[in-house]
Amino acid sequence: MHSSVTILTGPKHSGKSSRLEAWAITRTDVGGLLQRAGAQGRYLTAIGTDVTVPLESRDPDEAEIEVGRFRFRQAAFDWANAHLARVASERGLATVILDEIGPLELEGGGIASGARAILAATPPRVVLVVREGLAEAAARAFAPYARVIAAEGWPQAVHRGSSAP
Repeated sequence: MHSSVTILTGPKHSGKSSRLEAWAITRTDVGGLLQRAGAQGRYLTAIGTDVTVPLESRDPDEAEIEVGRFRFRQAAFDWANAHLARVASERGLATVILDEIGPLELEGGGIASGARAILAATPPRVVLVVREGLAEAAARAFAPYARVIAAEGWPQAVHRGSSAP
């Protein structure tokens, strides 16, 4: 049995993470990760907790991964994958959000192992946040049965008349 998987896609700064965050904070049955940008760079937040981990590297002595112009902390991905492994074992979650699946994950890095753990656990619903142009590749790599929707359709395009994704 497969989870119901939605790929939420759109261009940079189209509101993908913001829409998910606004929806998720109204619920107690949502887990996973949100990736946000702030004054100090990008960071990861564990949904339903106050735990936030800086994603971008600023320390030249810290292990990092370069993706384009970004330098990400390996420790942040290690934390994220461990968190997602814990979320995969939780019961009672209606939706798990993975923000975001990008080029690094498509190559097997970043949060790819955590994403695979979540998908193997088959929670009722999984939402993969993917930038425009990568949705087909993300579906091939993680969830070939996924439904792809544009960010502006969240959550109405998923379940009309329902607050569930």
